[in-house]
Amino acid sequence: MKRRQLTLILTLIVIIIAAITVVLTINIFTKDDGTTVDPQQDSQKESNDTLAPGSDVTSGTGTDTSDLDKETNNTNNETDNSDTDKDNSSDSGSGSSENAGSGISGTGDTETGSNPGNTASGSTAVPTSYKDFSLTSGMSAAQAYEYLDEFLDSKYSILINKQNKVGSDYAPSDLVLPQGCSYQMESTAAKALTDMLSAARQDGYSDLILYSGYRTYASQKNKFENRTQQYLNQGYSQQQAEEKAGEYLAPPGSSEHHTGLAADVCSSKIVNKYGYLDDSFDTTDEFKWLEQHCAEYGFILRYGKSAEDITGFLYEPWHYRYIGTDHAKACMALGITYEEYHSMLVKLRDEAKADANV
Repeated sequence: MKRRQLTLILTLIVIIIAAITVVLTINIFTKDDGTTVDPQQDSQKESNDTLAPGSDVTSGTGTDTSDLDKETNNTNNETDNSDTDKDNSSDSGSGSSENAGSGISGTGDTETGSNPGNTASGSTAVPTSYKDFSLTSGMSAAQAYEYLDEFLDSKYSILINKQNKVGSDYAPSDLVLPQGCSYQMESTAAKALTDMLSAARQDGYSDLILYSGYRTYASQKNKFENRTQQYLNQGYSQQQAEEKAGEYLAPPGSSEHHTGLAADVCSSKIVNKYGYLDDSFDTTDEFKWLEQHCAEYGFILRYGKSAEDITGFLYEPWHYRYIGTDHAKACMALGITYEEYHSMLVKLRDEAKADANV
């Protein structure tokens, strides 16, 4: 009898301990609003999303990391090559893409004048007249107008952001692979990137790799929706989820990767260390080399530090945009965002046009 009572007492104790454990577990992994928290995901900072499992970060192949750069639990394990191979027939053969830049080049310009700190120190004052601008200071009004208008009408000037989007029919028609890379880019930008990475290797920086280039509208749309859904699953509203997704991942039509003129360039040791493109890249010698030399090859650091209010995107020390050597040098020297630089060019062109009575 005593043995049976002892057994019942021990059984009750085990049941009580199990119940307490369940209650504590629910309390630990439940937010104040009652939604469940994924402990693995909650322990990782939003800005440090990882690449999808299985992506080959050393060679630049595998999961596309551009814009999506820091994606956690990425369910879209496609490569940039698969995007372009599948979609080239419908996305990249259009002859209208050559003039797409002129369609938006004068719209949505921001009225700014601040230095967002997106380049190295030593920036100069932003000119208010074409007569004071380094690229047109020695030109007549007619020459300055022609020079500025030619650039603003070209595909290399295209301004793309959340306010200036392109349609699903926009696609560069001359996509090629930069030498030794796995992601396509517009042919002139691809040649410039090849030359830049070659020069970096000659200077001892062979660790720099192109992690993403051209991406189709359909691919961008898919990635943005996947990221948004992740935040919806975490309890965010639709608007909040889209805003969170848009901090790093451009909504479809607002990604520079859609043009073939953008390149995500990073150190493989950074990606291998963290599993994603990380801001700490800007502490490396490779980044310092890029910051110093990218303009020589026509590239600008597109999303600078402390420039989020202007560009609409968080700091990305790996994202470089091709605009041509002359304008890249001028933009980087001024230390302003491309939004500000583009707006400045439009004003200077209009001033030169008025002076020339064109």
